Amino acid sequence: MHIVLGPSPEPRRPDEDATQPLWRAVSLDAGREVSARDFPRPHLADVVRSVLEDAERPDRIRWVWADTREVYPELLDAGIELARGWDLGLCQRILRGAASLPGSGVEYEPAAGIEPAAEEPPGRVPRPGPTPVRPRSSPPPPRPPRPPDPTSRPWSASSRRSCAPSPAAPAPTA
Repeated sequence: MHIVLGPSPEPRRPDEDATQPLWRAVSLDAGREVSARDFPRPHLADVVRSVLEDAERPDRIRWVWADTREVYPELLDAGIELARGWDLGLCQRILRGAASLPGSGVEYEPAAGIEPAAEEPPGRVPRPGPTPVRPRSSPPPPRPPRPPDPTSRPWSASSRRSCAPSPAAPAPTA
């Protein structure tokens, strides 16, 4: 099962608070939409917690959103940790990068542009291409042997027997 979280495409109703962005949680199973629920963005943690509590196997849900930096810190602050999450913006950046490498054979044109909500952190990005290898003049010197660990004990015969596979149990009789 996948749960896709993001801004709702629906316009707000006149009776709703226009100051709070409206988000949508869409449940997909085997590629088919099972349900969709709109909610005010500040209720994100409550909606996720509700889905987790109602799920038979919450660890099997794959959560999908546009930008982890926009969604996940709020969930962590609410004490919610998810087992599986897909950041579509990150996936898109990885695919764009792979497609830009000469000779990669990767062709990629995004169906929808997902721009990061925040700027990328500053840093130096390595140029694409093979990593230069510096030749060594000689092999590294061998490491000295480690001293024995005073807390470890050699395996005794009884320890080896207790870890050995047990013989097959006899079949139960009726």
